[in-house]
Amino acid sequence: MQVENGFKGNNFPVIIADSTICQEVRALETEFEEVGTRDVISEDQIQDNRQPSSREDLLHFLNELGWLFQRMNTPAHCSMEFSCLRFKFLFTFSVERDWSALIKMLLDTLAERSLKFDALAQESLEMLMEIQLLNRAVKRKCRKMVDLLLNYSVIRGDAAEVASKMYIFPPNSIGPGGLTPLHLAASAQDSKDMVNALTNDPQEIGLDCWNSILDDNGHSPYMYASQRNNHSYNQLVARKLANRKNNQVSIDVGNTGIEGGTAKTGCSRALEVSSCAQCALAERTHNKRIARSRGLLARPYVHSMLAIAAVCVCVCLFFRGSPQIGTVAPFKWENLDFGPK
Repeated sequence: MQVENGFKGNNFPVIIADSTICQEVRALETEFEEVGTRDVISEDQIQDNRQPSSREDLLHFLNELGWLFQRMNTPAHCSMEFSCLRFKFLFTFSVERDWSALIKMLLDTLAERSLKFDALAQESLEMLMEIQLLNRAVKRKCRKMVDLLLNYSVIRGDAAEVASKMYIFPPNSIGPGGLTPLHLAASAQDSKDMVNALTNDPQEIGLDCWNSILDDNGHSPYMYASQRNNHSYNQLVARKLANRKNNQVSIDVGNTGIEGGTAKTGCSRALEVSSCAQCALAERTHNKRIARSRGLLARPYVHSMLAIAAVCVCVCLFFRGSPQIGTVAPFKWENLDFGPK
């Protein structure tokens, strides 16, 4: 991808990356056009909780990203020269635009260089905690970004030690004021999808902390959801806790929930739900409703046709008799002539 706008000289920066990252970065073309035309903050930025970017910010991001990619694509690349402060700018810029592919690439690059020096690893972790990537993604209600961060892990340990996974962005990570991503999702409207994602983390930390983890004011995510009338969030978490305790799976059918079946864990950890009497009853009732509504004609049309048929029969019977029409002979159908005369 070649960047040409806003640069002087004969040499233009070229960003070499996969198609997904290029597709994300190409969205800056629209921002470049808006920077020169808008005088106020656009509605999209207000809705996305994003600060307006100046032309200098956009160009600085492209310069930094191009420099990092250039180092990565050289045979003896050295990303050590890229400070955590520069990574922080790239992370913040990308997460505010929901660029999950670019965020993953930056995390992989940061993890690769942190494996070589423990000091860099500690510095990188402190920088990521300061940015609060998961909190930002929850505020923006970006499910794809939240799933990426919750499941992102690095291998900790070497050959002499037992290697284990370390998840960098758990749902109980504490931010300013003791607020966690769970608190933010519980207090926001229309965030049931976020609550569902945060309570589906690989370590099941979200489910365990929903009722127990407290902020600086002593409030749990459960209390936040109750105070803001987000009772569906608490019901969702309660159903998940019951499913885990009883080793079962709940299925929503309309406005009611049907619980049944057992969860079997195999190599692929697939869930197999066996049928139950309640499920079969619900299926039969549903099929009967469909069969009734799929008749040849609906009831209102049948009633109308019956009324019209009754009127026609009455008219035919009336003309079939011998009514007196003034001084004219009685009218009979048999006396009508037909054909050429």
